[in-house]
Amino acid sequence: MMRIKFALVLLATTWVVALLLEATAASAQSPRVTIDSGEIEGVSSDGLHVFKGIPYSAPPVGELRWRAPQPVAKWSGVRKAHDYGHDAPQKLSGDQDEDCLFLNVWAPESRGANHDYPVMVWIHGGGFIQGSGRIKGESFAKQGIVFVSINYRLGRFGAFAHPALLKGLPKDEPPANFWLQDQVAALKWIQRNIAQFGGDPNRVTIFGVSAGGTAVNMLMASPLANGLFHRAIAQSGIGGYGPYRRLTDAHRGREPLTVLGEKYAKSQGIAQQSESRSDSATAAALRALPWKTVAQGGSEDDGGGFEIAVDGVTLTDDPQLVFERGQQNRVPFIGGCNSFEGNLSLALPWTDQPPKAEVTKRLDKLAPLYGLKAEDKAIWADLYGDVFFRASTLHLVRSMEQAQTQAWTYYFDYVRGRGRNSRGAGHGSEVTFVFDNLILPGEADRAMSRTMQGHWIQFAKTGNPNGPGLPEWPSYSAANPTTLVYGQDSIKPTRDLHKARFDLLFEAMNATWANGSSGLTVSSSPQPAASSTMPKLTVESEQALRERVGALFDALIAGDIAKCLALSDPVVVEMKGQAVAEKFFKSVSGLVKFAKVKAGDRVIKSIKPLDDGKSARVEMELTLNGKKQPPGFEVWGLVDGKWCYRETTK
Repeated sequence: MMRIKFALVLLATTWVVALLLEATAASAQSPRVTIDSGEIEGVSSDGLHVFKGIPYSAPPVGELRWRAPQPVAKWSGVRKAHDYGHDAPQKLSGDQDEDCLFLNVWAPESRGANHDYPVMVWIHGGGFIQGSGRIKGESFAKQGIVFVSINYRLGRFGAFAHPALLKGLPKDEPPANFWLQDQVAALKWIQRNIAQFGGDPNRVTIFGVSAGGTAVNMLMASPLANGLFHRAIAQSGIGGYGPYRRLTDAHRGREPLTVLGEKYAKSQGIAQQSESRSDSATAAALRALPWKTVAQGGSEDDGGGFEIAVDGVTLTDDPQLVFERGQQNRVPFIGGCNSFEGNLSLALPWTDQPPKAEVTKRLDKLAPLYGLKAEDKAIWADLYGDVFFRASTLHLVRSMEQAQTQAWTYYFDYVRGRGRNSRGAGHGSEVTFVFDNLILPGEADRAMSRTMQGHWIQFAKTGNPNGPGLPEWPSYSAANPTTLVYGQDSIKPTRDLHKARFDLLFEAMNATWANGSSGLTVSSSPQPAASSTMPKLTVESEQALRERVGALFDALIAGDIAKCLALSDPVVVEMKGQAVAEKFFKSVSGLVKFAKVKAGDRVIKSIKPLDDGKSARVEMELTLNGKKQPPGFEVWGLVDGKWCYRETTK
């Protein structure tokens, strides 16, 4: 019996020792780094050290909601950095929380004695209301880059102001644009810590797409970011025109951010400061709102959940004016766009914002430059992309000469499997090429990816995208206005690309926004007076519209994409491209099915005819799991006597 017990004890001891040895071996293989807040453990993968979910600021919750990023509390022991942190609150994320300020690092496993790998910091897109730093950085790290991706506050968490919050703000703390403050905090973290990962804090490149590209432009204009980065790449960003809202003052017909904040507070049952409620009580009530409530966004009246504001600290003026004066951060700059940015107009329509009226006056001259006629409605998608993205970007690139700093611009016009009816490369379609993250690529796709990523990496290393084995890319200047065209069959620099188009578009912008300082600054001229008699729908017409709206929703529930297209305005489908329209409806149908939405879960709240009398805006309310969701809006138009779906809007 004693022998049996001894054998069992020996076996158990051997098993425990084996486990300890295995754990010790695993620990030895897991990379560890000590940063200013404590020690972290990452994972080794395919010659790389990967650290995920590193907090770069304290959780912006409770008293820290709508405050500047605060230092991370130090921890003892080893913190595992194996998995991504929570995404910022948004509509489309399975792992979100207000505690969201995390970053991720991919670094080469082998480290030189001088820790001199260039650093590239990815700022995600998503309209400042969705997205995260969950992206694959391996392809950059495998080519000698320390790659960093970041989260930052989105929606109303990232952009909000209220008089009660401002009164309680500590002295010298920036009052707004918390999304931008987060990005600055992440860049400061990189300056303090990136050498521990083998990165060079003196060679930091920021780059991003869409909202991320816009953020790059804003960081270029922000004095808070001075010295925190050394090159910048804005992919399909805006910011080269304005005006943006001010913090506490009305500006060129736009209400201040604090007024929008007061409207939102009122919508949540939080009254203005009064005898019965102090400013501190109002601020406390706002910060006590459940984060899921704040994440729902808002209405048009209170800004809809996100606004960029000139607050005098994070942004001292409209970015285009900062660039024109040569006051931007003077670092080498790449700004570029894709050939069909206008596909984004399906989700974010161009209604009557400036400079549409002046562009319309020049339509007869513009249309032939796009191979279209003035009456072709498809032209508006092209103009949307050229005005809001390409003209904006070109203006910022041109302005770098004022700062005596080199800049380059590109035009991405490569479409995988391009067909005859392709309108061009859509918004954001270059990202998979930049990241070498293509699915089942052909040789031409691989070649395009190698070239684009090669230019980006060379720029990060040297501040100039030109290097051995790469196509020549001249910098942009007034004397040599050259754009690098990533084309379907070639990659080559082109002088005065689409000059005739942009001469007319800048002329339209000047006519709309001229104030003696900039062709891209909004005019303070009064807006046209609203019509005193609004058009009305007949009872029969409204009933027909209700039936068509219901039929579209039934088709989405059933997944009948052909029916969805049949109920849509054919001109809009042609303008966007049928493939894009189909993808849109499939995406919406998939979300409807995923949420198990039934026909009775959605009701029409109101129908408002628009000024032309031939279109209407339909407000709908959706109930999920017994809870009412924020209202949604669709625009419908009459085509040959039938109501047809045109777009979904805010």
